[in-house]
Amino acid sequence: MSYLVYYVFIYPLSFLPLRWLYVISDALSMILKRVLKYRSKVIKENLNLAFPDRDENYKNNLMNRFYDHLSDLVVESVKSFSISNKQIRKRYAVKGVECTFKDLEKNRNIIVVSAHYANWEWAALSCPLYFKHKCAVIITPLSDPFMNKKLAQSRGRNGYDLVPKQEVKDYISEDTKTPRAIFFLSDQSPSNPDRAYWTQFMGIETAVQYGVEKYAREYNMPIYYIHVERDKRGYYDVTVEPLIKEPRSLDEGQIIEKVTRHIESKIASDPGQWLWSHRRWKHKKRVEN
Repeated sequence: MSYLVYYVFIYPLSFLPLRWLYVISDALSMILKRVLKYRSKVIKENLNLAFPDRDENYKNNLMNRFYDHLSDLVVESVKSFSISNKQIRKRYAVKGVECTFKDLEKNRNIIVVSAHYANWEWAALSCPLYFKHKCAVIITPLSDPFMNKKLAQSRGRNGYDLVPKQEVKDYISEDTKTPRAIFFLSDQSPSNPDRAYWTQFMGIETAVQYGVEKYAREYNMPIYYIHVERDKRGYYDVTVEPLIKEPRSLDEGQIIEKVTRHIESKIASDPGQWLWSHRRWKHKKRVEN
C-alpha cells in the first residue's frame, strides 16, 4: 500500500510548484480543523497546560494557526522528494555556520540541537550544503520498510547520514577524516520516563531525554543551536548559534537546562510554529513514597 501511495500521490505531487501545493495546504488545513479535527484533544490539552492564564480566544486562535502551519509543513515535506538544491538554498539558507569552523579545525565533533519548530524537515537537505562537518541525525526508523527507505534517500541525498539511535555510540566513535555534526531534536518525549531528566518546560514538569548531555559530556562535543524562523510562506531564516563550548565544564543537568531554556525562548517568539499535536507531556513523574 505504501508503494502505491508514494508513486501515485506523494512523488507526483512533489513536482508541483509550491504555490500550487499551498492551495492544497489551505484545503488540508480546513479538513484537519473542521472535518477530521486532527488530534484536537491532544492539542487542546497541551495548550491548556502551556497557557493556563490565557483565554479561550487566544488558544483557539493559536490552534487554528497551528493547523495552518502543520498543513504547510506536510506539503513542504512532500516537496522535499523533488525540490532542487537551488531552491533549497533560496528558501532555506543557513547563516552563521562559520561559528563551527574552529571546532572543525580542531577535528572536534559537534552537537547541533533544534526543536520541532517551523520547518525542521528541510534541514536534512540544506545543512550538508553549508556545514563543513559531516552532518548526521539520530533517528528511530519507521516501521514501514518502503517509506523508511524513501525518506532516507530523500533526506540523505546531499550527504546527510541517518543514524539509528542504537548505533549512535559506534557512529560517534568512528575514526574519520571529517568531524561529524550530530543533529538532535531536543524537544521529543523520552521513551522511558524513569531514566529521563525532569525539569520545567513551559512551566510544566517535563521528562527530557539525556542524549544531548550524555554524548556532549562523554565525547566532549560543543553544542550549537540551529534556529528556524518562518520569514514568509515557503521561506525560512535559519541561523546557527553557539550554545555550549565546553560541556565538561558544566555540572550534571546544566546542559539539559540550558538547552531546554533556549528552546523555550525560541518557541515563545511564535508558538504557532511548534508541534502542538505531539503528546509532549504524556509522562508524569513518579512520586516516591
